[in-house]
Amino acid sequence: MAEPDVLPIEDMAALACLKPCVPMYAPMTLRDLTPGQTKLWCTCGLSASQPWCDKFKPLKWKVPDKQQTLYSICNCKYTRDPPFCDATHTSLPVPYTRGIRDCKENHAAVTKLCCKCGFRPQPPPPTPKEKVDEPSITTVRA
Repeated sequence: MAEPDVLPIEDMAALACLKPCVPMYAPMTLRDLTPGQTKLWCTCGLSASQPWCDKFKPLKWKVPDKQQTLYSICNCKYTRDPPFCDATHTSLPVPYTRGIRDCKENHAAVTKLCCKCGFRPQPPPPTPKEKVDEPSITTVRA
């Protein structure tokens, strides 16, 4: 897979128009990241490999050189200190859902993400497996 367009973390302000969907209202607690390693943090919320990017415009982040055991990485995508969690997720659900409700975009036409409000269409429910008639068991009392 080709690497997505990468946005340096210093350019986070350039994403002011992006309203990501919220994959989870909590941080991802990660262990033992390699100091100096470059990671691509997901900014849209659509990645299947959260908190890292596999879809849109990631933020390039270098794991700090000072080694630590745990990293609290934002997974609501609304942090003011990317990629670190700043607890924005604790006050996010009401304004986030209100923003989706009040959005003027045609959400029926959205296939992946409404960048104006963060709306993400729900995947269709899985098709139920065909019901197989099981043999009935009859209990005979003597």
